[in-house]
Amino acid sequence: NLSSGITNKKYASGESMAGTLLIVKKEIEMRMAKLDKSQNILKRSLFMVNSKKRLAGLWKSLFRYAQEHKLLSDKMHICLKSMEEIGLKLKKQIIQMVYLREDLIRKKELMTRSLVEERNRDPPIVYFIHEQVICTYDLMAGTAGKQVLPQLQYLKSCSHMRVKKQLLISGGISTKSNQIASTLYLLNLTQMHYGLTMKTSMLLGKCHHCLVGLKNKVMYSLCGNAEVNGLIVTTTIVEKYVIDANVWINTSSANNPKLDPSACTYANRYIYMFGGYFDKEYLEGIEMLDTENELEVGWMRIHITKEPKPPQIKRTCGGCIQINSEMIIIFGGKNPGLLN
Repeated sequence: NLSSGITNKKYASGESMAGTLLIVKKEIEMRMAKLDKSQNILKRSLFMVNSKKRLAGLWKSLFRYAQEHKLLSDKMHICLKSMEEIGLKLKKQIIQMVYLREDLIRKKELMTRSLVEERNRDPPIVYFIHEQVICTYDLMAGTAGKQVLPQLQYLKSCSHMRVKKQLLISGGISTKSNQIASTLYLLNLTQMHYGLTMKTSMLLGKCHHCLVGLKNKVMYSLCGNAEVNGLIVTTTIVEKYVIDANVWINTSSANNPKLDPSACTYANRYIYMFGGYFDKEYLEGIEMLDTENELEVGWMRIHITKEPKPPQIKRTCGGCIQINSEMIIIFGGKNPGLLN
């Protein structure tokens, strides 16, 4: 149709048939080239369309993967947060367990210390020795008892002092020979039926003397009667007994001789000695010994400046004890003209 139209036009103008065909061929080639170009464009467009479809699919996949990743990330965040909370709880529990362990250790130490103190605590029992009989009174139970000690059968006017769960018994007069003894016995208060154990004897035999202990380590034997050159005299001599070493040592003598004074420790350092008896007279003097300077300073007289002076110190065989940081109480004893 194209060539026919062109031929008719060309023939009308008088051109030859060959020229016309050449023109038609060129026109056809040109149009074929355009078609090829259009086809290439279509192919590229189709490729691009396909690529876009693939890209769209990829984007959808990526979006889906992103959503899944976000879900996983949220779940991981929640898990991490839960793990962090669990870690904090565990940390608190560990801290509480450490505190609980320390508290249990402290309680165990306190219980152990309490048990040790309970074992070492002096029993709440009062002891009194008369000749060969030791009488007891339990302050907690309110019961009394007695134990015969054959070793003391011929001994009277001895002195005794308790150290922890032991009783130290020193000196006295033998009723058989009328001699003053220098013996020192130890009685285990938890095994009284086993009898007495002999310890190192005093340097000087005494009776009517007073014993006072300090820190359960040393014991002082104060004044009393002693036998000197065959005569019984009232003395000022003070001896110190080191319990663990089992030895006696001479120390500073008192200022005045006396029988049966009352004495006690004060502040775990000082020894106060009250009253006593000498030359048919009950004494009212007070003497004090600083055990940390006992050889350098010795016994000091304590003078009461308050008027009128209290007569209550004039006694023998009395009891005395420190009751607080400022006071010592004196009780009991003997003085027919003063005490009932």
